[in-house]
Amino acid sequence: MPHAGPHPLALFSLLPLNERSQAVLDHPYNKHLVSRQKDGRLALDIGHVRSMLGDPTLATLGRNGDIYVEGSSFSRNQCSFEINPYTKVVMFYDRSHSQTSQVFGQDNAFPLEPGRPRKVLVRQGLNIYIGMGGVARDLIQFQLIWHNGGLTETIELVKGREAITLEEHLRFSRTLDESITASSTQRQTRVHTPGARQLKMRHVKENTLGSGEFGEVYKAIDVDTGMFMAVKVLKPREATPEDMQSFYKRVKGEVEKLSRIDNASKTSLKLLFVGLDDCTSQEFKIFMGLKEGNLTTLIEGGCSTDIDNLCITVLRHMLRALGYLESQRIIYRDVKPDNILYVTRQNKQYHFLLGDFGLRNNADMAKTFAGTPPYMAPEILTGFREASKRFRSPKDAQNAVLHVASNEEKVAVISEMATVDPEKRSSAAAMLLKCFGEKGLTSQHDQVSYAKNSPVLTCHTTDTYY
Repeated sequence: MPHAGPHPLALFSLLPLNERSQAVLDHPYNKHLVSRQKDGRLALDIGHVRSMLGDPTLATLGRNGDIYVEGSSFSRNQCSFEINPYTKVVMFYDRSHSQTSQVFGQDNAFPLEPGRPRKVLVRQGLNIYIGMGGVARDLIQFQLIWHNGGLTETIELVKGREAITLEEHLRFSRTLDESITASSTQRQTRVHTPGARQLKMRHVKENTLGSGEFGEVYKAIDVDTGMFMAVKVLKPREATPEDMQSFYKRVKGEVEKLSRIDNASKTSLKLLFVGLDDCTSQEFKIFMGLKEGNLTTLIEGGCSTDIDNLCITVLRHMLRALGYLESQRIIYRDVKPDNILYVTRQNKQYHFLLGDFGLRNNADMAKTFAGTPPYMAPEILTGFREASKRFRSPKDAQNAVLHVASNEEKVAVISEMATVDPEKRSSAAAMLLKCFGEKGLTSQHDQVSYAKNSPVLTCHTTDTYY
């Protein structure tokens, strides 16, 4: 007998849409997954039974699948539903020999396409129809019926599954056809680097994160990877189409240059630049990896890490990032806590990355007015410390400056970074060498610019990154 209503731990159910999918539901091997939906129809519940493949697989469909699919038209592992281990969203994978699995829909579908990973995000209201088998990928058709609201609720349920014991699959003891099933030959991780055929980023907007003079920033999810991103929509005011194209080409060149950073470079820039959308006459978009939060939210949320060690760790990681940019003749023009992102590593230490590259520019154009006044370089805005008093929380800024100023030794070691004349200012690479040694240095020693009479201080930290 089918369950009366979807199982409480089921994330979604597969509703049969044609005769062959109904045969899948009726097969004895799949009877333990069948439930009666609220409208009386029968469907296969997904999520409450542990997959034969274990985590992060929710369920496989095929001749050897958790959901048994009969017929030589289908692969032993035809397709599967997988949990993205980082974001906890659900992805649909095509595992078939001939790539005969697909998602369908009108305005709410992102079909699997040649040149992209053979996987795509599934969620309420998006990619809700799947098909498999045959030239048209429609011999078997199911509709995904979600039981838990939106994406946020699904993620919370997925996280909750990690603390409970799931039901065992009834066919664990069945003798399976052990012939090898070929997985897709397509790449499973897409790297957004320049090439002959640059595919457009496919994403869905979640919510707005902020807006300003240059446009808005919103949270989105990449439907091809299941990773969250921050999307910055640049809309320069009173810009002609020619200005937009010029601006786009300049930023595109910088993004492409940074996308070629090798993982071995050990900077705090890697994996942060994920793409750039085509330019229109009014706007274009920069896609950046969305991390756990930024330095502002970390401090305001009550970080338990010793503040001195935290400051040293931030300094170390930012010097690495800025040192690399210096070596590429790129100047970052808006270094501030909101743009210093972080992730928590397994050892519960923080890894800081430099984000929001909408205001970078080439070194020969660096004296134009851009950035956030309290954090601007001194040659850009004279009296920038006084200017910070005009902003939202001047008292907090003043208290932070007074706290640092109470330790003259620490002020002395970093004061050379604030020299008004940039020609006499120590570079980030020089400060990295001075405070932390050669680890993370991307410049040659003879290219490092030091300030004269620079005091010597070695910073000590428990940070073990790199």
